[in-house]
Formats: sequence, structure tokens, C-alpha cells
Amino acid sequence: MATEELPVVDLDQSEDIVVQSIRSACESFGFFYLLGHGIPIEQFDSVLATSKSFFEQEDSIKAKVGPGSPGPDFRGYSPWRAIALDPNWQTGGDTREQFSIGREVSIDSKDAKQWPSILGPNKWPESTASFDGESFRRTMTSYFDTIEALGLRMLPLLALALGARPDELVSLFSPPLVTMNLNHYAREASDPAAGRLGCGAHTDYGGLTFLLTDEVPGLQVCRGRDKGESDALSFQVQDPGLLRWLTVQPRRGAFIVNTGDMLERLSNGRFKSNLHRVVVPE
Repeated sequence: MATEELPVVDLDQSEDIVVQSIRSACESFGFFYLLGHGIPIEQFDSVLATSKSFFEQEDSIKAKVGPGSPGPDFRGYSPWRAIALDPNWQTGGDTREQFSIGREVSIDSKDAKQWPSILGPNKWPESTASFDGESFRRTMTSYFDTIEALGLRMLPLLALALGARPDELVSLFSPPLVTMNLNHYAREASDPAAGRLGCGAHTDYGGLTFLLTDEVPGLQVCRGRDKGESDALSFQVQDPGLLRWLTVQPRRGAFIVNTGDMLERLSNGRFKSNLHRVVVPE
């Protein structure tokens, strides 16, 4: 297991240092800790607590906003093991449940009619005796807007890190297609060799991912092969056991940020969309 740590990008530093840090992190790791973002720790704590309150509900309650309920396919609740991100290696689905939120779009809008599986109204859970659905909606909508604004703030810095004009990426993400996933992992230790994982090995398809975690580690980032070349990190890897994995330690107040497939392509491969997975500790 690799012993190195993720690089750090601190937005409180000068623009030149920030741009240099982003360039180095995205070209070498594809992952970094993000500090100096200005989002209060209280908002992080509220989001994590509110997310927990939803997942504590009975499965029958959560299923009301799950598969088959009205709305886009990629919104709302996904039950345990419904998703397998590395089906060629995993022996079952990811040991997690998920709730997905996107941009609120009227079901009668042109965009929703053109892309009904990904655009439309969100699937919001109703209140129960032990769950405040309206508070959940307010908290998650506010956080969604906060992260979208942070992503747009990062675009000029990413462009500068690529040697482009600051506005060169902005038009490509206007408006951005933003998805927010809440993930809850089972208290079941992963066994990667047996194909049992909290989240199977994958790369992210979008531009940037901002990950907020609690204090429990689990994310692992691929750092190359034990044998052979280190740049062939893709779904063509048949045995994740041949790869070296870095366990990323949670860092309170920091995001874990990674570049996705879209940004890798836009950068002509300079910025890495790195393979990663979740291994639930014992």
C-alpha cells in the first residue's frame, strides 16, 4: 500500500501558487485536498447530519423516491447494492445506498423533454414522524448551490493551469450539469480480493468532483501498477489486485477533489481522471 499523501491546493494563497498547485496535482494525481474554499464547517456538519437522518429511515420510506417513482431516472434513492461500478470484478453491488440530486428543471421545459432521464424535478422525500423532509430539501438545495458556485469558481483556475485564457472553460460548462450524490456505506468490511467493495473501482465521467467525507476513511486512489506501466488505468484492468492503492485520510474542513473523464479529454490527457474505489475498513 502506498504511503504518500494527496497534494494540497489552498485557495487562500496567491493565484500563481494556486494555479501551479492545481497543475501539479491534476497532472500527477488527479486528486487533491482543497482548502481555503470559504465554506463554513457548520454547513458541512449540517449536510452530513441531514444526510444521516434520511438514510436512517425505513427502506420502505426511502423507496417512495426510488426507482420507478416519478421523475428523472438518475435522481432520488438507489437501494443497497443497486449500483456496481466495477461489474467485471465485483461479485455483488456496491455495499452502499445513495440519494441523488440535480438541478431543478420544470418537467414541462424543453431541456427536460429532450433529456428526461437526467433533467427534471428532483425527487424529494416527504416528512415522517422522525424525519423533516422540508429541512432536508432546504439543506441539500443550499449545499447544491454552494458546490455549484465553487465549481464555477475553479474553472478559470483550471484554465490558467492549462495555459489557456481564464474564461476558456466557462462556456463549456454553461450551464453546468451538476449532480450531487449522498452515499451511505454498510458496516460491512470490504474484501477487494473477493470482489466485495463499498464502491467499485471507476473513474468519474464529469469535470470535477468535490467529495465531503466524515471521519471514517475508505476512499482509495490508484497510484499505478505493481507490475507494468502505470498509465494504463482504466476499465481494461482485469485484476485490481495488480494495482497500488493509496488510502486517503479524511481531513476536516477540506474537500477531496478529483478531475474526471471530461476534463481529462478537454486537457488532451494532461489532467488525469484517476481510478478510485471505496474499501470499507474493518
